[in-house]
Amino acid sequence: MRPTISAAAAAAVFVLWTHPALADCNDRPNNGVDWSGCDKKIIMLVEANLIGANLSEVNFTSTDLRRANLATATAMQAPTERHLLRRQQYFTFILQDILFHAYLRAREINRSAKIKTQTYSELFTVSVPDISRADNESLARSARDITTGIQTLAAQIEGHSETFVKQALRMFFRFSGEPQTEDEIAAMYAEGQSNADRSPTPPATGDPEEESTTRNG
Repeated sequence: MRPTISAAAAAAVFVLWTHPALADCNDRPNNGVDWSGCDKKIIMLVEANLIGANLSEVNFTSTDLRRANLATATAMQAPTERHLLRRQQYFTFILQDILFHAYLRAREINRSAKIKTQTYSELFTVSVPDISRADNESLARSARDITTGIQTLAAQIEGHSETFVKQALRMFFRFSGEPQTEDEIAAMYAEGQSNADRSPTPPATGDPEEESTTRNG
């Protein structure tokens, strides 16, 4: 018998990759405009009135929003996060369903022991990353602030300290929410040292005879 994927999993795939209909992205910026999901990159929106606008998932990359009224931008964050969370949950379900049907196939050919339950929540322990924009922005600020502090401290230390560099790496990744193992920290340090050793020697400047006289004198 060929392995199959359940109808529920197929439905989840459909919902996962189906995007809701986009709003009218050609509407001019005004009070209450619906730009959800629109591409608004590299345009001028200086002093634009976007009070009450639906700005969910809008691409504002390199757009000039100086003095624009974005009073609802924070409020519109919640629908976007709920949308991303639903996608995350659907994708989690798909993975669980694939694994469970792989088990059923293995069971059919007597390559796996029988399990006591078919409830996914009891069979699988799922760990997924946080998708909150506010949390991610907070982590980014923390990483930036700790980097600034490390640079200030490094300026006060004479010479090169392997211990300091490794501790700085630990702190940066910890504050950015992506802690690394000691092996990864050691590998980063070793690669950094290797690249430094291969750095080209700056070309000599000035009169060669004068430099030779200076060295010999």
